[in-house]
Amino acid sequence: MFGRRKQSSSEQCIIGLSLTEHGLALAKGTHVGAQGCRLQQVAYAPCRSIEEVTTALQQWVSDYKLKGAPVNFVLGAHMYSLILTDAPDVKPEELNAAMSWKVKDLIQFDLADAVVDVFAIPGQKERGRASMAYVVCAAIDVLRAYVDIIQKCQLTIRSIDIPPMVQRNIAHELPEDNQGVALLTLGERTGAISLCRQGELFLTRDVDVGWQHFEAIGQESTGNMDLAEEMSPANSRILDAIILEVQRSLDYYESHFAQPAIRNLVVAPLPIHIERLSAYLAVNTGLNVRELDLNSIINSDEKVEQALQSYCLPAIGAAMRNAKAA
Repeated sequence: MFGRRKQSSSEQCIIGLSLTEHGLALAKGTHVGAQGCRLQQVAYAPCRSIEEVTTALQQWVSDYKLKGAPVNFVLGAHMYSLILTDAPDVKPEELNAAMSWKVKDLIQFDLADAVVDVFAIPGQKERGRASMAYVVCAAIDVLRAYVDIIQKCQLTIRSIDIPPMVQRNIAHELPEDNQGVALLTLGERTGAISLCRQGELFLTRDVDVGWQHFEAIGQESTGNMDLAEEMSPANSRILDAIILEVQRSLDYYESHFAQPAIRNLVVAPLPIHIERLSAYLAVNTGLNVRELDLNSIINSDEKVEQALQSYCLPAIGAAMRNAKAA
């Protein structure tokens, strides 16, 4: 259910729909054979309730003529649990049941009321490592509520996804993905680091920092001092906390997955400008750092502004699932 790959058709419209911290995002893409995904519509609506989600989606279905379109739906971060753990040596068809039993005491709801899926980490057995896997769990009643909304709005559920898997789709379009890339995404108050290589997600970690924490940096910038001198001590500590999580993630990746060291850090689009952010991260991590403009990796009918890229990144990643990363 969560993030499974499917064969692409010769031409197909797909809707990426994602719940964010405070809203609903939509991306409409069309897949045409080897050309990949062409983005046709991107939209975001602030939503504070499930009723507002319904209203926004009904309006988009009408405005963009989406009736009957297939949807890849991305859960909000609060809607699921993701656990990385050792995978038992069982037959593939028995893995979900075995992993479900293993994590039953680690989730916040009864296993009988949950949907469970498993993602194996690639390439471990070939290197003589104990296998590890991600287990994703979501409450059935929460999923059903949103599936009902989508269906009542005359759309068709094609798949249910989670943010790390659609971030993988974005990472796979980056030139750095061939050697390995750390993708840093920051929401309003929280973020994540996803370590990907050649279209595979190896590691994802949450970051308890969002772009709102950095607003003061841009406002206080004089253009004459470096970032460390410009920011307040509190903001400096926040940025250093991100750097620490990046370094911990890279250390874990190298030690547990026997992969070549990742030397590239890409910062996903933010709705605000943070003066000299890339330079600060590069100096303090030793990585090649750049800030991503999604317009450089997607085909679209018109340019997508940076703020909209930030809010809609999971939806765009979901709409890309039939492209080469899907």
